[in-house]
Order: sequence, then C-alpha cells, then structure tokens
Amino acid sequence: MFYRNKSVNFCVYIICVFICFFGIINATNAQNFDLISAEKNAILINNFEFFKDEINENSDEKNYYINADFEFTLHKNLEEALHRGINLNFVAEFTLQKPRKFWFDKHILQKKHSLQLSYHPIQREYRLNSYETELFGLSQNFNNLFDALRVIKRLRHWQIISANDANYLQNGKKYYANFSIYLDNSKLPKPFQISIIGDKTWQLSSDIKKWEFTYNNEASN
Repeated sequence: MFYRNKSVNFCVYIICVFICFFGIINATNAQNFDLISAEKNAILINNFEFFKDEINENSDEKNYYINADFEFTLHKNLEEALHRGINLNFVAEFTLQKPRKFWFDKHILQKKHSLQLSYHPIQREYRLNSYETELFGLSQNFNNLFDALRVIKRLRHWQIISANDANYLQNGKKYYANFSIYLDNSKLPKPFQISIIGDKTWQLSSDIKKWEFTYNNEASN
C-alpha cells in the first residue's frame, strides 16, 4: 500500500512538472505575441488639431472642433473577416472632465464619431456607413479597401463642443480633454466576440491623447 501511494504521488508530481513547464512556455510565447501584436495594431494619431471656430458669422457663440490623421494597417485576420461579412466599426471618442481638488475629476461631456466598414461581394465594393450625416452622409461606396481606409484615417472638422453644450461648461474654467480612436468589438456578432477572446489582432486602438484648455464661448474681437 505504501509503495502504491508513493508511485501515485510520483506520477502526480511528474504531471505537475510537465504542466508547469508547458505553462511557462505558453506564457512566454503569449508575451512575445502580445509585443508583436501591440506594435502592429497600434493606431498613431498625427497632425492633431483642437481648435475653436465660428460656423455662423452672425453669431457670437464659438464651437470647438477636431482635425486628425490616423496611421494604421489592418491585420490580415481583420481583412479576412471583413471579406467574410464581418463589419468593422471604428470609433473616435472625445471626453471632457472638470478637475476637482478633493475628489475624482467630474465627467462633463462625451462625443463619439462612428464609421462602419463593410464589404459587399456581389457588388464587389466596400461601404462606409456613418450616423453623423453632417460629416460624411449616410454612406459612401468604394471600389477598393485602400480608398475606404483613407476616409477612416482622415477626420476633419468634427464638432465636439457646440453652443448646446454651454449649459455644462463655464467660461474661464479649465477642463481636461481626452481623445482616442479604436476598433469597437462590442458591435461584432456575439458568437464572434467569444471566438476572438485573447486574439490580439482584433485589439486595434490608439493611445489616449490628453490636454487641458480653458473654455471660452465668446467671440474674439
């Protein structure tokens, strides 16, 4: 009985050693894969502009806008999924916070600009749909992926603070602003969301760009 228990314990020990060994190898490979994926799937923000402009020359109210260029490459897995009927949703997000001395910063404002990229095999064309009709219209069609991505990579005159937001802001007060762009996987079909868990090729996003500014809703002289 003693020898049998000893043999069982030895077998369990060997199995545990193998599990730990292969676990370390897999963790190392995963770390290497994360580094490669993070480098290939980052979205770079270039030529960023945050500026105040006036839409109506007869109005004294000012509005704030963002211009930006993005640089990224779609991984082959994303292209393959796109050509199989999976839509890709790109979201530019702007948030505004008011600093507080003795508590967390107060969330004031959030704006999102979404572009959905899809492929239609019968027409052999790519399509961009936008809910912000004042920017791009309801949809745009393209003969190739390069032209469709070029529109996604160029954000122009996006209004992020308007006169309607004046109720939440105070003239002369300092605010913290954040801006980023990312591939929104929450819009994917639920079964597909589960299948890509842990797949770093689908984690396409930029760093969060942060700055502070003093809000001024008055026209300059």
